[in-house]
Amino acid sequence: MSLSFLAKKAWHTSNVKNVEKVWLAEQEHAKEEKRLAELKKQIEEERQIDELRELQRSNGLVAEPSAKVEWMYEGPGSALSEEYKLGREYKPTSAASVLEALESKEAAGSTLLSAAAGDANEQFSRLTQDPLYAMRAAHKTERDRHVLQNPLAMKRIKKSLADQLEELEDREKAKKAAKELKKAAKKAKKKKKKKKKTAADDKDEEEQEDDDGERSKWGLQKGERSTEPRELGPPKALLEAVLEREEAARARVPPKQKPKLSEADLERRREEMAADARAHQASRLTRMRDHRGSAVAECLEEDEAGKTKQKRQRRRQPEDAEDDDDEVDAPRFLRQVKSDVYGETGTIDLAESVQRTRNRHQKKRARAEDFF
Repeated sequence: MSLSFLAKKAWHTSNVKNVEKVWLAEQEHAKEEKRLAELKKQIEEERQIDELRELQRSNGLVAEPSAKVEWMYEGPGSALSEEYKLGREYKPTSAASVLEALESKEAAGSTLLSAAAGDANEQFSRLTQDPLYAMRAAHKTERDRHVLQNPLAMKRIKKSLADQLEELEDREKAKKAAKELKKAAKKAKKKKKKKKKTAADDKDEEEQEDDDGERSKWGLQKGERSTEPRELGPPKALLEAVLEREEAARARVPPKQKPKLSEADLERRREEMAADARAHQASRLTRMRDHRGSAVAECLEEDEAGKTKQKRQRRRQPEDAEDDDDEVDAPRFLRQVKSDVYGETGTIDLAESVQRTRNRHQKKRARAEDFF
């Protein structure tokens, strides 16, 4: 039985992805081994160089290096690192030994554990030994000296201080006044409330005295109250004051009356109105002639002439003719009612009209009886 299908499984060693992972891991391991070999080679070269330098210094072939600046570049553990390069075995120090060295005040930083470290002395040393602080203090002293010796600057400063003081006083006064006003308003409100309550109590007492236990809930009220008309309304003094005020107001405002026109003025105004109407009509006809043509204007002129002629004829006709014109101009439903009542010619008398109305009602009643 063939096992080639196992190559398709993710966990099989012959899978391409698994082979790739193994190859990458081997490459990383080879690179790490190469780096370690280079580091060992570099350390070995440095050790050999240090041994040669030490041998030259011991034989006097090379002068001792200056210790003025080189210690800054060597670091705190340069001696130990040199010993380690020469093959010294590393021995880790315990925490107890470090604490003992600090408590013995021989190691660096031992003063930090001392409770007697003076904060005041440290602050004083910072203030006195800091060059930047000394520069700022000198600058401030020089500036104050210039300001104090300048009268304009001193005057400006005094004015500013006086303004600030005055503003502060005004603010305090305003605050105090607002507080007093609030207190007075509260007191007045309380007094008004008390007065209102007292008036309500007095009114209740007066009503109770007026009732005297004889007022019934329904019907007429019994009591000793006056029924005079003058005592049922407002007080007499108040009424007189109101009347006087109204009289004074009427006296101040003049009456708006138009003067009556005479017959001549009326006739003159009628003529002016007629002239205005004729001018308006003429301007209207002119506009119509300009915009709509002469035909429309002629039609309008004919209509106006016909209307004027009809008006003149009506004025000349007697009252009977006016009645006929009114009948002609009457609405259609009025003419229909008149024809129903008096006939088409309008010569039916009252008796015949009543008889016709009676017959019509009888016919309607008969139709209703037949329907039911």
